[in-house]
Amino acid sequence: MSEIENTGKYRHLSEDCIMPLNFYNYKQAFLGSCSGMRYRINMGERELPLPEDAKEGDKPPKEKFLTVETWPEPYSYTATDKEKITFRKYPFTQEDYEQLLADLDAAVDDYK
Repeated sequence: MSEIENTGKYRHLSEDCIMPLNFYNYKQAFLGSCSGMRYRINMGERELPLPEDAKEGDKPPKEKFLTVETWPEPYSYTATDKEKITFRKYPFTQEDYEQLLADLDAAVDDYK
């Protein structure tokens, strides 16, 4: 995606530049670009320890999180050296999703 008109809340991106939080429940990555920066957003899960009162056969609870990776253009995610990719992790909540967008918006300046 290219740079969009400034809406006031963010300098480079808007909520329209990335998929809504529910999209990531389907475990699909979203890739985009803005002003020299490429990014990849994905949902991950990790198993938590079973609670002490768990019964035999209970499955461990899972914790969802979002990962954001950014790297300089022009290369794709797979063609970019891993040391050039910046990685961040966020809890899977609407509030943290909004923080993710704000951080992603601020990161654009690092790639200009």
